[in-house]
Amino acid sequence: MLGIRLEPRIEADLEGYARAMGRSKSAIVRDLIERHLEAHSIDEQMRRAVIVARDTDPTEDALTADLTVWDD
Repeated sequence: MLGIRLEPRIEADLEGYARAMGRSKSAIVRDLIERHLEAHSIDEQMRRAVIVARDTDPTEDALTADLTVWDD
């Protein structure tokens, strides 16, 4: 269980939204937290993919890597 304190304006907005959607405030907050965590996970995966792509030289393959041994 998680209890949070909201500024009165935010709580009023949330209450109005929940009423309009026919859902509880808890259900809306749970959904928002879940979406945020999913988005953060995707962002982290993308960040890692960019790092891997940046550190990989797309012009180098096994053949050219092996031929560099013969350079004098």
